[in-house]
Amino acid sequence: MIQTFPSKKDAWLVAVLWFGVLSMALQVFMAIQGVYGKHNMWLPILFPLIGAVVSLWILYGTYYTLEKDILIIKSGPFSWKIERSQIHEVKPSRVALSNPALSSDRLLIVYGPNRKRICISPERKEEFMKALGHY
Repeated sequence: MIQTFPSKKDAWLVAVLWFGVLSMALQVFMAIQGVYGKHNMWLPILFPLIGAVVSLWILYGTYYTLEKDILIIKSGPFSWKIERSQIHEVKPSRVALSNPALSSDRLLIVYGPNRKRICISPERKEEFMKALGHY
């Protein structure tokens, strides 16, 4: 059975990301209005537009899918596939490192032969841990 768990989202992080998106939209609007000149308009439009799209993709496209033998972690354009048999440890964490987690209420997953680490933040943490078999 395939189960998908969306990322829990901290309000402050949602606000920061939306502030960034709106700032980038203002940049694009100013470029279209000609504030930067007519001949160099594509750079002030293209880069903020890409930044806004990626930010929204991460904000609304971060989730975790449990398949039979694999944990798939998606965060916008980024993804990880972890074999469930390679997971050594799952425990609560508040590590503030950049991870595919939109909340500070996280789970630290240690996996693979080199004991790599990744943090995720499923909305229903206990249900996720039970489904993963690490509760």
